[in-house]
Amino acid sequence: MKIKHIVAVFLVFLLFTFGCAYPLKAYTEYNIELTGLNYAADKAIQRDGEWYIPSRLLLQAFGTQTIKTDDGELLRTYTADANGMQRVEKPIYYRDEVVVLMYHHITSKPRRSWVITPEQFEVQIQEVLRAGFEFITIDQYIDYMLDNKPVPPNAVLLTFDDGYASFYTDVFPILKTYGIKATNFVIINTIGNDKNDNVKKLTWDQMREMKKAGMSFYSHTYDSHKYVPLNREGTKERPMLIRPMYREEWKRVETRSEYLARVKQDLLKAEQTLKKELGNTNSLIAFPYGAYNQDVLNICKQIGIEISFTVKPGINNRKQRNGFRINGGDQKIEVNELIERMAHRGEERAEDKKDVVWRNSISRERIAFKKSTISQNNQVFVPMNEVVELLNIEPSIDHSDRTIKLSMSSDDKRLSP
Repeated sequence: MKIKHIVAVFLVFLLFTFGCAYPLKAYTEYNIELTGLNYAADKAIQRDGEWYIPSRLLLQAFGTQTIKTDDGELLRTYTADANGMQRVEKPIYYRDEVVVLMYHHITSKPRRSWVITPEQFEVQIQEVLRAGFEFITIDQYIDYMLDNKPVPPNAVLLTFDDGYASFYTDVFPILKTYGIKATNFVIINTIGNDKNDNVKKLTWDQMREMKKAGMSFYSHTYDSHKYVPLNREGTKERPMLIRPMYREEWKRVETRSEYLARVKQDLLKAEQTLKKELGNTNSLIAFPYGAYNQDVLNICKQIGIEISFTVKPGINNRKQRNGFRINGGDQKIEVNELIERMAHRGEERAEDKKDVVWRNSISRERIAFKKSTISQNNQVFVPMNEVVELLNIEPSIDHSDRTIKLSMSSDDKRLSP
């Protein structure tokens, strides 16, 4: 019995020495209360002399979001109403520039990566608005580009390609709900003609109806949204606009002059049809597959197309007449990633992914915490001292009560209604 007793005491000693002592030494836990736009309470932990607070506490109190990325977390902070939906302040990501978003098909049962659901699209719209971006119309974009007219900060133009009927059935109702105008670049020869595609396309009547509600429709070529052979064997193919193609009826490749004439005829026919059917007074084009060359740009200028779009990501200023676009219609892109790309002018900002980077979306100031974040109990904890400085919060620690109280500074304008 004595031996068993000694062994038991020794095991208890080992348990406390190696099993309990380290966690107790590793961190101390206090209650924490945060009074911001809303009241929130949780647990804070202290590790190596540094206090950490759970990110969900910030979400409850301020509408602060922790956005997970592949290599870390991004903290986006913003002030919101009691429901966490309406921003009190708008961040300024950029001025006198325009981000153009690009989509294609929207359907409840997407079968391809470049197709998203109506629900995904609406969530994107909600988050883009909540993040402080402002949608503009294609007319505002034209005035900005050609007549030096101003655009609001964080300006965003919404575009769709290919003229799918889902723009009428699924997208249009959402756009009306949020008062947003969008532009669709349509392949003219496919309007009302589904023979070459098993996905329905828009009709002229649908387009006229939407045009009355502020939507707009421009060229995605007349019938050049194709890959075509460059040789008799068909071993090489390129987008139809950018190279002389092999013509089976001629049993040879087009000459340069024949190629230029074909491209000009296609683009001109598209413009003439749009003017006839919809009464368009402006001429714009989105190049199929984003493919173009200097010959194509020269032809566009000859026939009065002064504004064009590619599929390259980026942001547009007045010098960028051949505009960049950020793809929002991709199953692989999370909504938070889309917001970050927009805020960073279309860049993926690979340099930010090397470390855990946090951003205050009110000022867009880049903040790399000196202290690493902590994962505890399936939560992300952030360094309290750096957060309170960022958010202008006054901390108060009561060791006797083991409580931390955080409150907004009395001169913080976010307290004002």
